[in-house]
Amino acid sequence: MLAGALMPLLATKRGADRAILLGTLLCMASLVLVVALPRQTVYYAALLLFGFGNAGTRVARSALFFSLVPNAVMGRVGTFFGVFDRVLRTVLTFAMTLVLAQASAVLCFTVLLAVLLAALAGTLATRDVARKPDPAAPPAS
Repeated sequence: MLAGALMPLLATKRGADRAILLGTLLCMASLVLVVALPRQTVYYAALLLFGFGNAGTRVARSALFFSLVPNAVMGRVGTFFGVFDRVLRTVLTFAMTLVLAQASAVLCFTVLLAVLLAALAGTLATRDVARKPDPAAPPAS
């Protein structure tokens, strides 16, 4: 609930792209904590970080989505990303169940950290798309 209240403020003040980046970094930090320090108290602290980062990223992503996508195609684009999200979650749940049965939970968290690193790389690579051009700036040649 705290992330749902704070992330729109952060997205408004600093931009949705930075809020998404912060959420992704919080999720990564939580996974690093779990893998590096496998203790119960660290696990609970990491769960709080992960929950805040995950919820915050979703809220900021929605804010960015509504500011970038025209109303005429909002339904189709929203459906595409909703289906993509559901398929990715299902595949990751299936894969982590198999990995957990064959190896250990640490390997699962390591794989999730790798997925988050890929998401962070994608966020950094496409963050210029999320920034609205300054109307006073001269056109790029």
